[in-house]
Amino acid sequence: MNDVFPEIWSVPLAEAAGSVAVIPHPDGPLLTLVTNESIQNGLRSIVILNLKSPNNLPVQFHENWRDSEMCLCYKTPLRFELSNKESDIDTSGNWYRRVGVIASINNQLCIRAVAAARGGFRYVNVQTGSVFSGDLPNYFVTFGVWSIWLRDPLRERSSLLFDFNVHQLP
Repeated sequence: MNDVFPEIWSVPLAEAAGSVAVIPHPDGPLLTLVTNESIQNGLRSIVILNLKSPNNLPVQFHENWRDSEMCLCYKTPLRFELSNKESDIDTSGNWYRRVGVIASINNQLCIRAVAAARGGFRYVNVQTGSVFSGDLPNYFVTFGVWSIWLRDPLRERSSLLFDFNVHQLP
């Protein structure tokens, strides 16, 4: 059998829970974090990471994507890599309302996304796809610069899939 990098497969969203996936869209492919949350029968929640729509925030939480919709899911290991530069980490709550930051909450790393349908914000675990429920702690650290990498097991072809920088947001 021939090797292919990155390893990808086409699956329904329901089977991609907890994964980073690409969903076809008329405005261009959407890079998403697929949650393990199913709001209604046949619908799944996702976090769109690369929304490029005027007057919209780039990282959005949506509850109404069909479970049966096909997506490309990465089998090649992905890594969320957080910047550890002092200027890219907020420990004083300045980025509390910024979309796209990754917050360290109760030993979970959660991306903060605006909830398009209901307003407000949702926090989704970047490792498991679970939606954070419960009260936010009074204190948590946020990471404003992070990236997603495709890591080649042979270490020859690792490549950047997506990067986020809170300093470059309007």
